[in-house]
Amino acid sequence: MKYNHLLPLLVIYSLINLTCRGPEGPQGPKGDPGPNLDALTDPSIMPSVIATYPPANSEGPYADFSNNQVQIRFNKIMDRASVIRALRIGSNRRVIKIDTNDVHSVGGDLFTFHPLDALNMPVTLWKIRERDTVYIDTNARDINGNHLSTIYMFTFMPEPKFRVVSVLPPNGAVNVPSDTIIRIIFNSQIGLYIGNNTHIVPSVGGTWYLDDLTGNKTSIHFQPTTTFSTNTNYTVTINGLTMDLDGYQLGENYSWSFTTGSFEIKKVSPTDGSTSIHLYRPISIFLTSQLDTGTIRSAVIILPETPGKFDFFEKFTGFTYTPIPELLADTQYIIRIDTTIRSKLGEKLSSPQEFTFRTDKFRTILTSPYHDQRLVTRFLFRIEAYFNSLLDTSTIRQSFNIPGIPGRFEIIENANYFYYYPINTPLPPNTIYIASISRNLRSQGGTQLGEAYTFTFSTAP
Repeated sequence: MKYNHLLPLLVIYSLINLTCRGPEGPQGPKGDPGPNLDALTDPSIMPSVIATYPPANSEGPYADFSNNQVQIRFNKIMDRASVIRALRIGSNRRVIKIDTNDVHSVGGDLFTFHPLDALNMPVTLWKIRERDTVYIDTNARDINGNHLSTIYMFTFMPEPKFRVVSVLPPNGAVNVPSDTIIRIIFNSQIGLYIGNNTHIVPSVGGTWYLDDLTGNKTSIHFQPTTTFSTNTNYTVTINGLTMDLDGYQLGENYSWSFTTGSFEIKKVSPTDGSTSIHLYRPISIFLTSQLDTGTIRSAVIILPETPGKFDFFEKFTGFTYTPIPELLADTQYIIRIDTTIRSKLGEKLSSPQEFTFRTDKFRTILTSPYHDQRLVTRFLFRIEAYFNSLLDTSTIRQSFNIPGIPGRFEIIENANYFYYYPINTPLPPNTIYIASISRNLRSQGGTQLGEAYTFTFSTAP
């Protein structure tokens, strides 16, 4: 054959390849065979509890128990009705029970329920040192008819001691606004006395208030008299001798810290760079500290100049400027806040701040019925038209027209809308109506409607 001279070479290559093969590597561990689904229904296997949550005979707090759902898993698919009848729960500190209508099964082997208190309300707050015991008696059976061999019982203690659950601002927070409040949430009911046992350094004047006076009463917040100082690190400490209403002590001091940010603008409305702004919309500016209101008017420059009035309150960190009667239509505005604005503590902006927005033209923004709406009721109650500025009411009647529907107007002063009520209903069936709003309509500031608006609708059969 043509390639016979290559056969000896191939044999030699194969022998070399076999003799040069490296040693076998170690065999990996055998993989998880997965759940034995047959065992869940095997009549030769007796039912038993294989897992619970909270874990059996444990103490919390538990990482994932915010919904207070108790879970029980069996090694078999169980008869649901028998498990429900077999379940009980008790507590060393109060009456607690199970709503049999609220016991749910997932897959037949997992059962869940939410404990109820003496008033049949879901338990939302566990008492300190409350130990709860769940019983499953031998009436519980699997789908093969096999019963639990013995009563299964497990205990859990969600809250072994009085503790702080969460705080605001969180520990280590930075750039915290100076107008923030401090909030502390505990795991047990407390009284207003908690504030007397809580100290803020550097010291800040203010008042502590209980939250949720009709609920669990587990949280308290501090409202400063003015604001916190800017660029300052604060440490809050709760004395370890502090007790809940049942007399359980915190046990040790609890402290956390946060740092406030600079005195600066936090939010503006309209937002910087926004467009199509309604003409009667006020301008709002919020800063991070309570303001010295006497410095606002001279520090705020609005271009182009627009008549209006400032509104602000002593304890607020912001102010609004309401145009009178409206902003200029289709106009680019520049709002500048210079460094003469001051906080109540005398702080000033690091540099002047500026933002811009553009107003819309005066136009129709909404009608009812809407354009091209079909199957409008023949007993039409009224026609509505809305605009992006307050209306000059003297121009409404001459600007609106809808042939075929005589009616009367409802015109309200200082409003951005008008209503038109048909006086002869029902309207004819399957009829198309054309309504128009002409450019004769003007805003309170005398601005002419940017363009005429027409909308149509048709009545139902």
